[in-house]
Amino acid sequence: MKRLTIDEILSKTLSSTVRQQLLRLKAGAPVACKRTDTEATVEDNRRGVKLGPQSIVLPDQDNSILTTLPDAGNVQKYMKKVPDDIIARVYSETKSVWKTAKIVGLCGQSVHERATKLGIIKSNWLSKEDEDKIRRLYSEGFLRGDGKLNQLAQSLGRTKQLICRKARLLGLTTTGHRPASESLKKDMAVVTITRWKNQEHPRGALGYRHTKATLSILSQKSSAAWDKKTPKQISERTLKMMRTKSANGTLFIPRQKCTWKQGWRVIGGIRKYYRSIWEANYARYLEFLKLHGDILEWQHEPETFWFDNVLRGCRSYLPDFKVKNKDGSIEYHEVKGWMDKRSATKLKRMKKYHPQIHLVLIEAKQYREIKDKLSRLIDGWEAKP
Repeated sequence: MKRLTIDEILSKTLSSTVRQQLLRLKAGAPVACKRTDTEATVEDNRRGVKLGPQSIVLPDQDNSILTTLPDAGNVQKYMKKVPDDIIARVYSETKSVWKTAKIVGLCGQSVHERATKLGIIKSNWLSKEDEDKIRRLYSEGFLRGDGKLNQLAQSLGRTKQLICRKARLLGLTTTGHRPASESLKKDMAVVTITRWKNQEHPRGALGYRHTKATLSILSQKSSAAWDKKTPKQISERTLKMMRTKSANGTLFIPRQKCTWKQGWRVIGGIRKYYRSIWEANYARYLEFLKLHGDILEWQHEPETFWFDNVLRGCRSYLPDFKVKNKDGSIEYHEVKGWMDKRSATKLKRMKKYHPQIHLVLIEAKQYREIKDKLSRLIDGWEAKP
């Protein structure tokens, strides 16, 4: 055994608990602690500070402490309740901080901190190379269940959740659901069919249908409930529903079998849903202007404007593009190949309820001028088939 002064031990890297106990010892206050066999041979009634599997006892008159540490110069090693190798082994088996904490008897924060220091868990910080890999994956595109996101997560040593959060912060994805791969669709179909075959209805009504009499009663009650609502209540309910859909990115549902070739496209390194070839080409034109320093930034459908005092008809307007000019001014651009009554109403109400917004209308004439002058210089410009 070796003898160290309290000041010598306090000079080591100690936890706050051990440091407080040593300071209490130095002040002459008793500190309770379990004794080791070696301590019992020194003095049965002595109390001391526990340092992991070893202990130190009360100081003698010369303010020194008798310790059973094999290496008195490495105090920190013997202060840990659970050794690092045990945490590393358990975490490698569970792959979970909280499961590891429950097994070894520590709190999750302590396990995460020590595993991070050991290099077992990487911090949430991503390098520039990692961000470039994420951008490359999202620009190339992938489907749910095709395994590409899993492969990237494994190569970076990160979770899929972290990569998805980072992609959302970088503006590479939206809150909408990504289309599923064919293999995932088949697997989901098999699981659903099997579940309904093997599991009973929670209320024992599997296979039952409402009778015509019950449907009639339900219809009458539903109509009566709607008749009690005032136009203002109906308007508020509709407005709330539209705001929720706008926040979730589902306010405008993609149309099927249309002639203007709507769909997902990657423009400027960001994957977005464009509602027509004209809209997608104008986005490429804005990216062209940005690369040549004519504008500072542009965004596709970033903001919805609401007409709060309107009770029926068009209640909101979502411009196609938000453009930030070199002088810092903001413009909203709307691409319109043809003007229907609903669109005209939206523009009139926009002018009435949001007069401070500068709206630029890109009609067929302006679009064709851009096409004739710059379409050959802009990468990916789409022509109608």
